[in-house]
Amino acid sequence: NNLNGTIPSEISTLNDLRTLQLDQNILRELVPEDIANLTMLEKLRLDNNMLSGPLPSMISQLTMLVELVLNDNALTGDIQEIENLLELQILELQNNMFSGFIPPGLGNALNLETAQFFQNNFTGSMPVVICDNIEPLGSIMVLTADCGGSSPPVSCICCTACFSEDEGLLRFTSVNTTIEIPPDYDIYVKSIVSHSLRHDNSN
Repeated sequence: NNLNGTIPSEISTLNDLRTLQLDQNILRELVPEDIANLTMLEKLRLDNNMLSGPLPSMISQLTMLVELVLNDNALTGDIQEIENLLELQILELQNNMFSGFIPPGLGNALNLETAQFFQNNFTGSMPVVICDNIEPLGSIMVLTADCGGSSPPVSCICCTACFSEDEGLLRFTSVNTTIEIPPDYDIYVKSIVSHSLRHDNSN
C-alpha cells in the first residue's frame, strides 16, 4: 500500500466496522481521537507507518478489540488506557516510544496470547498478574520486553524473550538461546525472532 497523509477523522462514521487495517503505509501524525467511536471494532492494525503522538484518550472504549497492532511507528506516552481491553488476544506495541509502566490490568485479558513491548521506553517491572497468565497455566505464549542486558529498564522474570541493545547489536535472549541481529533489520524479522525464542523455550 502507498497511502500517504493522515488518518481521516471521518473514519469514525463507519459504525459497524469490525476490521481497520492500514498497516505498511506512510500515514503520519496522530491516531485520531474519533477512532474510539468505532465500538464494534475487533481488529485494529496500524503498524509500519509514521504515526506519532499518544494513543487516543478514549481507546478504552474499544472493548471488543481482539487484535491491537501498532508496532513500528513513533507513538509516545503511556498505555494505561488499554488495560481495560479485556478481549485482546494479540497486542503488538514494539518499536515505538511508549513510556511509563506496563499496566497490570492487561493481566485480566485472559485470552491474551501475544504481548510485545520491546524497543520502547517502558520502565519498572512486568506486573505479576501478567506473569500469572503465561502458559501452561495461562494463555500468553509470547511476552517480550526490554528486559535484557546488565541494567534493563524493565524487570521481567516471565518474559519468553528479553531484548537489549549492546555494541550496535540487538540481542534477544530466552532461557536457552541468544540471537543477535543488526539494528536495521526489519521489525518483522525482530518479531519472528522473538516468536522463535518462545518455541525454543517450549521444547
